[in-house]
Amino acid sequence: MQACIIGMVISLTMGSFFAFAPSFLASLGYTVFDMGLIFIPGIAVFFGGSFLSGMASDRIGRRIPVILGLSLAVPFAFLVLIVPSSLMVIVVIFLLLGIAICQPPLSALVLDLVPKQMRGNAAGIYSTLTIFGMALGAFIAGFIVDLYGVTSIFALSGVLVSISLIIGFIYLPKGKPQGAGANPL
Repeated sequence: MQACIIGMVISLTMGSFFAFAPSFLASLGYTVFDMGLIFIPGIAVFFGGSFLSGMASDRIGRRIPVILGLSLAVPFAFLVLIVPSSLMVIVVIFLLLGIAICQPPLSALVLDLVPKQMRGNAAGIYSTLTIFGMALGAFIAGFIVDLYGVTSIFALSGVLVSISLIIGFIYLPKGKPQGAGANPL
């Protein structure tokens, strides 16, 4: 349950971010070509972080990569609010790297915690919740941006990722997965 909540909150954060990232970058003076030069390396960093985190979570357990990723994302989400625009891209890439690190172990944790015959249902429910989180994030971010401006999405991201980190510290199971379908509790 807690892994699903964290996954949904992380997806909500991603949805709110990507809904307004182009208009935010345009407000900083970036052209569409410049945005491509930012998003392509950003996606590569995200993919690399997810890939390495997934491999690490099989070896060291699910909790450590989730906590590490969220711990990396929280300060960078808040740094976006205060750094000069020249450093913005680097800060956002580190924010995305933190989120990328925590996503694969969360998906694997959901599958670890359910019996083998329920994995399809669990994966489907988790995917539905994360997609719902992305859509809800974009919707909520629209209201917040309308009220407080484009940079407010980063404050929202920081608060949501901080809440996820607290939930992770308190509720995520400790230990390595014991094998296929084993409960790591």
